[in-house]
Amino acid sequence: MTQTSKLAELRSRTDRQLYELVARKLEQARTARAWDEVNRLLPYLSRSDRRRIEQRMEDLRAGSCLRAACY
Repeated sequence: MTQTSKLAELRSRTDRQLYELVARKLEQARTARAWDEVNRLLPYLSRSDRRRIEQRMEDLRAGSCLRAACY
């Protein structure tokens, strides 16, 4: 395996792990602190991963607004 392919594999694995970390944090984002942490990590995600997380954030935001309006 060449150095370039080893680096590409490592980068891919790191990107996947970062996405998984941010996704887990988002699922636990019940506090402003957790939400802020997700926002701080967004710039380090790939463009496509960032879009997926941002969409999930919008869905969570909309869902919490609906729940708040129901009570």
